Amino acid sequence: MTARKHLPRVGGAGTRLLAAGLTTSAILALTPSYGAAGVPASGSAGTAGATVTAGADSSVPGAAGTVTLITGDVVRLDPVGGPSIVPAAARDITGAAPPRLVSYSRYQQDGDWYLIPTDAIPLIKADLLDTRLFNITGLLRQGYDDASSQVLPLLVEYADSGQARRAAPLAGTKARRVLAGLNLTANDQPKKAAARFWTDLVRQANPGARSIRGGVRKVWLNARYRAALERSVPQVGAPAAWQAGYTGKGVTVAVLDSGYDTDHPDLAGRVSAAEDFTGTGDVEDRYGHGTHVAATVAGSGPDGRHRGVAPDAKLAVGKVLDESGSGAEDWILAGLEWAVTEAGAKVVNLSLGGPTTDGTDPVSQAINQLSADHGTLFVASAGNRGANAPVSSPASADAALAVSSVDSTDRISDFSSRGPRFGDGAMKPELAAPGEAIVAARATGTYPEIAGDPDHVPLSGTSMAAPHVAGAAAILAQQHPDWTGAQLKAALVGAAAPARDSRVFDVGAGRLDVARAVTQPVRADVSTLDVELDWGATGETRELTYRNDGSEPVTLRLSVSLTDTAGKPAPDGLVTLGTTTLTVPARGKASVPVRFAGQEQAGTYGGVVIATAGDSSVRTLVGVRQAAETHEVSIRVLDEQGMPTEASTEVIGADATTGGIWESVTGSGTVSLPVGRYVLVTKVELPDKPYGGTRVAVLSHPRLTVADDTAVTLDTRWARAIPLEVADQPAATAGLRTIDLWVRGVGIPDHGVETMFIPGWQEVLVGSAPGVSSEEFRLVDMAVLERPMLELSAAAPERFRVWSGWLWQPGSNPPFEGTAQLPAVRLTVGPDGELPDVNVADALAVLTSPEDGSRLSRWCGSSGSGVLEWC
Repeated sequence: MTARKHLPRVGGAGTRLLAAGLTTSAILALTPSYGAAGVPASGSAGTAGATVTAGADSSVPGAAGTVTLITGDVVRLDPVGGPSIVPAAARDITGAAPPRLVSYSRYQQDGDWYLIPTDAIPLIKADLLDTRLFNITGLLRQGYDDASSQVLPLLVEYADSGQARRAAPLAGTKARRVLAGLNLTANDQPKKAAARFWTDLVRQANPGARSIRGGVRKVWLNARYRAALERSVPQVGAPAAWQAGYTGKGVTVAVLDSGYDTDHPDLAGRVSAAEDFTGTGDVEDRYGHGTHVAATVAGSGPDGRHRGVAPDAKLAVGKVLDESGSGAEDWILAGLEWAVTEAGAKVVNLSLGGPTTDGTDPVSQAINQLSADHGTLFVASAGNRGANAPVSSPASADAALAVSSVDSTDRISDFSSRGPRFGDGAMKPELAAPGEAIVAARATGTYPEIAGDPDHVPLSGTSMAAPHVAGAAAILAQQHPDWTGAQLKAALVGAAAPARDSRVFDVGAGRLDVARAVTQPVRADVSTLDVELDWGATGETRELTYRNDGSEPVTLRLSVSLTDTAGKPAPDGLVTLGTTTLTVPARGKASVPVRFAGQEQAGTYGGVVIATAGDSSVRTLVGVRQAAETHEVSIRVLDEQGMPTEASTEVIGADATTGGIWESVTGSGTVSLPVGRYVLVTKVELPDKPYGGTRVAVLSHPRLTVADDTAVTLDTRWARAIPLEVADQPAATAGLRTIDLWVRGVGIPDHGVETMFIPGWQEVLVGSAPGVSSEEFRLVDMAVLERPMLELSAAAPERFRVWSGWLWQPGSNPPFEGTAQLPAVRLTVGPDGELPDVNVADALAVLTSPEDGSRLSRWCGSSGSGVLEWC
């Protein structure tokens, strides 16, 4: 082979260089010779006035940074242009790996940018991989950018606890914690080994069977969570409960937060158990959030002014947030297990928030499992991202009692996150409580920006609202020690007082009223009736059951009303009650049928069934989601001979109704889509060019209107080659070419499919459905060209150019300029990746698909010949 170098010689004797290329029959390590500068991450947080909003979600508007994904792809986020792949430029040889010649789907959802490689899509669709691993904005927000972290923390879910306990760490990761009771392990993935990890994971995954070898059920991001009384305690009716003899005595409330001030007088004698899960070695609160929350639940208030809601309850403090107020997901998971199985908590307070989810994330699933297994009630703050943001995890868990914040006049707080739940539109939050300017214990040395009482501080946030509800739950648990968490939740939600000027999606059933909860005899069996109606269904009926714990029968007057998410009345007849009066016998129960009628138009609705009798009032939340009209769309992708291929097609919503919909179909397949407009995009791998070089066709259908069942074909024979050359710089043949296909329009979330190509090596063909156009569809062809650093050609049996690049050790320099003629030595990598013990000094080694550049690097230096070694 002939290697031609266009740089002057600057290296000395002993410099090692790895020339990587491709032959007609074997692939070596491929690394393009281009680079890009990273942008430093930025962001700030501040406070205003005399009150701090505790647990405010740290957003990154305008933030920029670089992050390595689980796949090994390096992504740069630009605050204006969104995410883009950083080409595999002159990186450290120890991290070398073949370039990933795949496409990338990128889109915005709720303000966050996502970038997903096409080879990850089947694993995501099979529910084997967490989509949050590709939320670029979220990874930066959590401090997982490359400037801040050299590892990507993962949670690995197993089929059962035994497998979690016995499992060895996935290849390329390091074990951090085993959570056998939750079927999870916490692993750290060193970013330098990400490419090898991904290769192994894809090899072991079986999307069709929805499994990964070794008993792995799913790989999750180990996300980070953040810390999300004088007038407020009377506001929720606590003094009336105290007068009735209920103060939380005998009930343990776990507070999973930033620890507590062990010397604070308000918490003296209140903490029965404490444990650190952050690795700091103690439970001292250096952030101040946990102390404030714990005192709101059960502070003694020795001066009589700052008494907690349940002053005689016992506290179990789990430190799951560090001195910055943030914590890893596995810390919180470990704290949840401890609180229930070791500390014996009946109620667990979670004044913290993580990502916005549909309630299927690991923390939410753990809450559901522990609640069902142990009868524990988990109270979680809704989040502090304001009116346009759904509740975050763990409030999104089905079993969690999600709490929003109201002010002293029972109006919704501006900062409080709202419902419905992301993804499925389920009813959240369920209840509201005071969360503005709440005065409670101040940990020593915290919140110095707020002057005043050294032992107490006013804070605002849904973090402050949740402990009011946790304290109320302790009071109710003292009164009814045999009740489960679900029963406590239903009773607290049912006894809520109406909030002022607020939607049900803001405050749930209303503001907490513990005085009513401990005095009224009637309660509902459930806190929420949540129904999803399929399109075309006539409807369904549910039973709503009331129980009377009193000694006299009670006749209830029943009513129901619902609105949509904008506050407009729901369609007439959407929800009807089987009767408007219902008598519940003493110590007995009675049920009313609740009929949900199917609708022609899709929509999400929420409301309350109200049952009243004298001073008693029971409120039950009702949520209805009417699915949209859908039809079956059959998709085929044909190759150059008109034969079906296994290419993956992305289906992207392209109007105000379908915007945000994204589906993926592999080969010839069928997908169910709501009526509306869509754009289809696919990439077809074509037969390679003779003697190396690949051919790729990018196809699109810019406007597919779905109004009935339909079929669509994407045909490679539409495609034509698009040459790439610079007339006045013919030597500029190396670099990077990117083809972006975008769906972009008014009221439509941006969604693009980006494919990178190697100029001169990959031939690009582009085609679109004949005669079809769309204002929402754009194709952008961009290239950055440069003179190649290395040109590699085969000399025999026939001369042809081979795509090539350099991999080198940091600080080394290319060994020569000009042309070198080197013999090719064919070598074989062993079945376990072992490399041969052969000296290939002054030769070019031809290896079959090495996956780990660090092994190749070690092998190249093993001969010890003291001369330049070509591998």
